[in-house]
Amino acid sequence: MACAWRVGHWPRSTAASDELRTYVSRGEDFGSKIVITFDDVGPGLEDSRRDKLDEFAIAGADRKWHWAEARIVRKNRVEVWSDTVLQPLAVRYAFNNNPKHPNLTNDTGLPAAPFRTDDWPGPTDGQAIARLEFRV
Repeated sequence: MACAWRVGHWPRSTAASDELRTYVSRGEDFGSKIVITFDDVGPGLEDSRRDKLDEFAIAGADRKWHWAEARIVRKNRVEVWSDTVLQPLAVRYAFNNNPKHPNLTNDTGLPAAPFRTDDWPGPTDGQAIARLEFRV
């Protein structure tokens, strides 16, 4: 149901120019927190459950990811932190195979796409993918 609503809602919101484009313009380091600034958020960011933002992860110099706390601090900014990462370098949002509770949206309810602020190689980068051959 939610997927059908988004698919139907997206063209209408695009025509009205209020879709949430997930363009992270920059991530700024403020000591133990990183503030993510988004471009083109329309009237502003929201938490679809009005509880807390989920699916944020943060990493420091060791490049080990930890679940993070996050909150909307301005119309187009999200502050991200974790007590286990004292000097964060990178943030990811809903950046896994099956995010359970992504809830960062714009004011019309369109979800933010997964994103990352790092360009660190992943565990499968550079590895060959097995080819399957079928013979009849």
